[in-house]
Amino acid sequence: MIKWTKAIGMTATAVTGLLFIRYRLRKKRSILTDLRSFRPRETLRVTEADFAILGTFEDDQKSAVLVIEKLPFHRADRNHWLQNLTLCQNLQNDVYTSYRASISQKLEPFKVTVIYPATKEHIQKYTEQKFCIVRETPTIYNTITEPFIASIPASKLDWISNILEHKSEVERILYEDADKKAGFIFLPNSRWCQLNKKEALNCLAIVRNRSLRSIRDLTAEHLPLLCNIRDTCLEVIRKQFQVEASSLRIYFHYQPTYYHLHVHFTHLNISNGVSLGKAIFLDDVIYNLTRQSNHYKEAVLTYVVGKSQHASLYANLVAANAIA
Repeated sequence: MIKWTKAIGMTATAVTGLLFIRYRLRKKRSILTDLRSFRPRETLRVTEADFAILGTFEDDQKSAVLVIEKLPFHRADRNHWLQNLTLCQNLQNDVYTSYRASISQKLEPFKVTVIYPATKEHIQKYTEQKFCIVRETPTIYNTITEPFIASIPASKLDWISNILEHKSEVERILYEDADKKAGFIFLPNSRWCQLNKKEALNCLAIVRNRSLRSIRDLTAEHLPLLCNIRDTCLEVIRKQFQVEASSLRIYFHYQPTYYHLHVHFTHLNISNGVSLGKAIFLDDVIYNLTRQSNHYKEAVLTYVVGKSQHASLYANLVAANAIA
């Protein structure tokens, strides 16, 4: 009897413990196989990479935050996407054509860009590659980088010339100033294909002065141009899209993809293209030029260079021991 009683006690304890564990797991949240029991209450955040929703589960009124993220594409999925996407053209300029692409009527469309015919440089830009940090002194710029820029065929900027000459994207222009020194054209970047989505705001200001290729060419002489771009475009964005300056990043790229000076205006929710080693704030450029006219002629600039995208520049930098 005594042995049997002990056995019963041990069994009871074991069962109770098992039930307790299940109860705790259920209170935390059992493993889900779908989200049908989730009751959304409020959208907390929407970005280009994810969105967060506040809500509850139907059997528990405690708050729950649901974060849905876009996972990286996989090489094995290539044929599936190619066979199932339906395209609708947005715009065409030179070798670039932008499309809205859908795979289901129930899902938000994707953006698809077709570059055709694609040059060696286009292929290099979109190829997986090694990136390195460069500390570019004025000497390195004058002896390596500037000759590299000068060697780029003018045809690489045809898409920009088409915009400035009203050959393409005329209907997309938000504002233009015809002044030869302080003038520019302001329009949505082709990456921003749904203009009703303020959180995806992405615009470009393209200067009319074709001698300006990058921030290295800027001096205090160009302050009226830079201030005109900043102040005018901020007002255009505020009036047309109801987005305030405090929600925007305004910056140059160095090195830029295209060597015709342009300024990026993007919503804070956008993270692509704003990394350290690439983006330089417009306000910082204005401040530096106000203090010293030739700041960007004499500054040491740190940036990221791609072994494939900037192949000849990369090779020359390595030869000069500018890349370790």
